[in-house]
Amino acid sequence: MQFPRRALLVSAAAAPLARFPLAAHAETTAATIVSDWDVPGGHFYTQTAPRGAADDAGYVVSDADGLTFWRDYKALGGPTQLGFPVSGRWESEGETFQATEAALLHWDQGAARVYPVFRLFTQYGMDDWLEAQGVPPASPELAANPDLPVWTRQSWLTNPALRAAYWSAFEVDGPRRYGLPMSEPVRMGPYLAQRFERAVLQLWLDHVPGMPEPGSIVLVQVADLLRRAEMIPSSALAPQTPPAPRPDPARIVPAPAGAPPITNVAGQHIIVSLSRQWF
Repeated sequence: MQFPRRALLVSAAAAPLARFPLAAHAETTAATIVSDWDVPGGHFYTQTAPRGAADDAGYVVSDADGLTFWRDYKALGGPTQLGFPVSGRWESEGETFQATEAALLHWDQGAARVYPVFRLFTQYGMDDWLEAQGVPPASPELAANPDLPVWTRQSWLTNPALRAAYWSAFEVDGPRRYGLPMSEPVRMGPYLAQRFERAVLQLWLDHVPGMPEPGSIVLVQVADLLRRAEMIPSSALAPQTPPAPRPDPARIVPAPAGAPPITNVAGQHIIVSLSRQWF
């Protein structure tokens, strides 16, 4: 499997996406505008349409052609855990992908799964480039022996906060969400970062204006890195017209508030329910 690649662009540290867990962060120009809505066989999102796109432009996540990206996107946490879609689907050597802000989805053995994109970066010899983006390189021990035992790699979860964030992902398919650790926590300027096969977590330590507050744990924007590396085809990044019209907000009746869902995550955390209109 190959991704299209052209010139690599080196820029500042990889930008964080949002606090962990990811909060739904729809932005609208007015309270009367619906930012995303159901369409036949899926859901359409306008939140990540590029500047200058038409008002109704965006990206659809769907179950079209029997590939249940919409079903599995929801099962993995949807926008709360994966961010909004930033591309349409694309094909590469007979395999199907779709990028979201915090993950690369890949159709694999009857389901859309989070692709181990940071393992792919290492296979492409891009660790030096990633380090320039603020992402730790893969552990030299792992580079020397890709078949390290699972328990060895999990022993790299040495920071309590990052370890708790990692294991709390069992709420959304466990280590299959982040994959195995590829590095120990590494200080990268104002934050501590740990690289996994499918994600990078940052624990912010210093105050930087406009960035997360100290103590915040955030996910690096996987899609931002893929775009900088030009690994998403331009045709997939082009915003789409909606397959169903934007609904009238006046006709949308919020569901009545109910009891909060049961969760097994220990410690402090926030649950947001858009359908029930509470957090």
